Amino acid sequence: VYPFTPDDLVTLAELEQAATPASPPEEGGERPPRPGPEEWKALDALLLDTGAALDSLPQVVVTDDAASRIRLGNPVIVRGRDAPAEADEACAFARGRLVAIGAIEAGMFRPKRVFTN
Repeated sequence: VYPFTPDDLVTLAELEQAATPASPPEEGGERPPRPGPEEWKALDALLLDTGAALDSLPQVVVTDDAASRIRLGNPVIVRGRDAPAEADEACAFARGRLVAIGAIEAGMFRPKRVFTN
């Protein structure tokens, strides 16, 4: 699926290996039913940032203040010479992190879906 390539894919075997406890269970003990902190780190390393799937959409970089307003569902003025004036679908980023997916209408980014982290 665009923009990903087969090199970006992770197999089920790779996921299972990453979730396997770093230390084997003690004799007679059972494996914990959930991965521990170390296994979560290994699983996290296999994840891509949410914004990676949105490379084909127009992207707008916003300030921290604008990001706060967007996260509350409020529209913000799009600034910058390369900022699109109109776009049916666009995404907003602050500090390199995805803030929201929305639309740009009359120079305003209007969020449709917001991300808190």
